[in-house]
Amino acid sequence: MAEAEIRSYRDLKVWQEARELAERCFRATHHFPKSEMFGLVTQIRRAAASVAANIAEGYGRESRGECLQFLRVAQGSLKELENLFAACASRRVSLRKQSWSPFEHVREGGQNVASSHPFPATVCQTPLNPSA
Repeated sequence: MAEAEIRSYRDLKVWQEARELAERCFRATHHFPKSEMFGLVTQIRRAAASVAANIAEGYGRESRGECLQFLRVAQGSLKELENLFAACASRRVSLRKQSWSPFEHVREGGQNVASSHPFPATVCQTPLNPSA
């Protein structure tokens, strides 16, 4: 089966999975205590949104090195997210209402971003018109 043509960051499987992770994190934090609205909730939502945003921004960069740097930042955001879910446990903020494992999903996301590094041509394309 031929691989689908990549015309936009939206076509990248790793970006699509990052968006799904962000959506799940937004839904998960909806049930958090009001006392965490400006603490864990905000931090989790920002870190989750940052993963897809950095993949998209990296895709739009002109050099392979810049693109890889944004993939590294996306990985960093995944580690931040993993740490925030650990903080939920230590603060006894329940994730039991979730039908998915945040830790497992974050780890899978990290593996997917990391797997983009060996073949960055898929993610890190040089634009057709670098002067634009």
